Amino acid sequence: MKKILFCMIAVGLILAGCSKLIKIQTYDFNISKPITTEQVRDAILAGCEERGWITTQKDGNTISARLLSKGKYEVYVDIIYDNTNYKIEYVKSVNLDATEDKIHKAYAKWINFLQKSINAELFKIN
Repeated sequence: MKKILFCMIAVGLILAGCSKLIKIQTYDFNISKPITTEQVRDAILAGCEERGWITTQKDGNTISARLLSKGKYEVYVDIIYDNTNYKIEYVKSVNLDATEDKIHKAYAKWINFLQKSINAELFKIN
């Protein structure tokens, strides 16, 4: 009986670890040096361009960005910014198995790469 219970728990843990879905979250980043909102905007645009994201200025301090991967996976985010921080918010996606609060783990990888590129651009600012 103990062996069966142990096997059931082990299989459950293995299956839980193999999930391709993660929780959708907002990524929030603080800017630690004094710069202007325009410099933040320019860094975001440059970071997006480096990673292949297509951008449009949505309103005053929001950039809409879209990534197309492998010709069939799409993700849309809004990047809200000012001179002290920026945040990346999920908007919608195509073919990423998104539910109300979960999405394919590739989303987190793309956002991580985007964030690294934006931060590298911010670091270049004197």
